[in-house]
Amino acid sequence: HKDDEDVIRTYEYMQECIGKALEAARGSNEEVNVLVMSDHGFEGVRRRYFHVNQWLEDEGYLVTQQDLQTSALKYLPLDAGMNIASKLGVLELFKRHFVSHEIKEAVSNPLHAVQWDETEAFFIWEQQTGQIYINVKRRFPNGTVSEERRPHLAGEIYERIQEVTTPDGTQVVEQAWLGNDIYSGTHCEIGPDIVF
Repeated sequence: HKDDEDVIRTYEYMQECIGKALEAARGSNEEVNVLVMSDHGFEGVRRRYFHVNQWLEDEGYLVTQQDLQTSALKYLPLDAGMNIASKLGVLELFKRHFVSHEIKEAVSNPLHAVQWDETEAFFIWEQQTGQIYINVKRRFPNGTVSEERRPHLAGEIYERIQEVTTPDGTQVVEQAWLGNDIYSGTHCEIGPDIVF
């Protein structure tokens, strides 16, 4: 809501920060360019979600622990529940009294249940962007994929993810790239293997 006090205070604070940056730039003896940009965009919640790690697990690329609690946590709409509790103003109460340590861990780290020594590829949930990493030996602590196999596996996942459709036949992934095709430079090896 445009009249939400917290939002207004946030914008006022950001305006103050930008003002300080502009002041510092004006006070400099050199010509300084000040750029202000968003780190990402926003849009409304969609009716469907693509749970990438679940897809990777279904396809055999990712393995999770198979105990009952972990299995249940994988399917709980935890982010939606937390959002509702937040909107109702009871998030802290909800987290303090009704959420177990395991659920808190699952919310803060959805990859907590991954069996890394059996996993070939994974999606980092926090990034919420289409980036899949191959679990390469020496790149990750419990890597399972050899450097020689990495391009083949990346290519295979790249092809298969573009074939994913919704129940009504709509293609889920509009566009995909192999990391090697879009990244260059001295640090491209630490980037994702598939971007979509």
